[in-house]
Amino acid sequence: MISAGQKVNKLMQDFFTAYFNERDYKAAAGFLREDIRWIGLGAVCSARDRSEAVKFLQAEIAAAPYAVFFEYENVQNVMLSETAAVFLCDLLLKKNKDGYDSDISIRVMAACNCCDSVWKIAALHVSQTNMGPETGDFFPAAFSMEKVAEVESSINRQMLGLLNRSIPGGILGGYVAPGFPLYYVNERMLCSRYQRSGYERYPS
Repeated sequence: MISAGQKVNKLMQDFFTAYFNERDYKAAAGFLREDIRWIGLGAVCSARDRSEAVKFLQAEIAAAPYAVFFEYENVQNVMLSETAAVFLCDLLLKKNKDGYDSDISIRVMAACNCCDSVWKIAALHVSQTNMGPETGDFFPAAFSMEKVAEVESSINRQMLGLLNRSIPGGILGGYVAPGFPLYYVNERMLCSRYQRSGYERYPS
C-alpha cells in the first residue's frame, strides 16, 4: 500500500515532469488546487488562484519552450496530518540531460492537501539564493540558460565600455599565430590617431 508521504512525493514528481520536461501548462495546472497560492522568483509572480497560476505557466513556457531536466536533492517530506503535508527540496535544473550545460539550483517548498483521496498542491514557494531576479521575471524563465548568457554578455560589454572610457589614448591589442593574425583597435584610437570617423572609414 502506498503511504501518504509517497503520494506527496509522486504528486511533486508528476508536477515537475509536466512543468519542466513536458512543458505542458495544462497538465501542470491539473496538480494545483483552485485556491493555489504561488510565490515565485519574480517581483510580479504571485498567484492567488489557479487561473492566475495558469497565466504564469503559459507565459513562462511560451518564453522558454524547450525541455528542462531536473534532479532532486535534500528532499524532505513532513506529514502534518493524514491529509496535509509539506514538501521541501533543492531542485537542480539543467538544459541538457547529461548536465554539461549550466546547472541552476533552486529551493522549492510546497504545501500539499488531500481532498476526496486526491493530493494536490495548495501552496508553492520558490527561492534562489545567489542571484537576484529582475522586476517582471518569473520562475524559471528568469534563470534559463539564455537569460544567464544574456546577463554575462551584458556584463562583458559594460566592462569593455568602462575600459574604453578609462584609457585616454585608446586600446590596441593583437594576437599572432602562424596563418592567423588578429588585431583589435578601438574606436577612440582610430578617431584620434588617423582622424577618421571610425571603423567604417579605416582602410582594410
